[in-house]
Amino acid sequence: MDNSLNISNRELPQRTQAVEVGVFLLLILPSMLLSRAVTKPENLTFPLLAISTILGDLSLLCLVLYFVWRNRESFPSIGLTLRNGWGEAALGALLFVPLVLGMSLIQKALQAGGLSVPQKPPAFLVPSGGGQVALAVLLVIVVAVSEEVIFRG
Repeated sequence: MDNSLNISNRELPQRTQAVEVGVFLLLILPSMLLSRAVTKPENLTFPLLAISTILGDLSLLCLVLYFVWRNRESFPSIGLTLRNGWGEAALGALLFVPLVLGMSLIQKALQAGGLSVPQKPPAFLVPSGGGQVALAVLLVIVVAVSEEVIFRG
């Protein structure tokens, strides 16, 4: 039997084991804490939802980065480079306006077709105050970066 592929037959360095345990805990803890904190729907708040989502996405990001590190791959091998980063960000900002306008037109067309649209989003989805708006901005950044790394990794 080839022992180079059988990880159970060789001891992993303590650092690798610690990273594995940390990534595993980061994967399960956010969902466990959210389910524990929200026993009733009325207890759900924007900060709780945002922090839970941030932790969940960071855990998936850590999982992908762990496998890149463990396999001794380079970050550019999965497309993580800053080359043309400003151009990509500018393109995203430029496409935001037509996307929002297009969504608005689709919404109006669906309403004209007789479908209803929610008039007001639930309170736990709307940030209020400067701190929550900053948390929302952090949420958007973490989700965007995590999504890119997850799909590339």
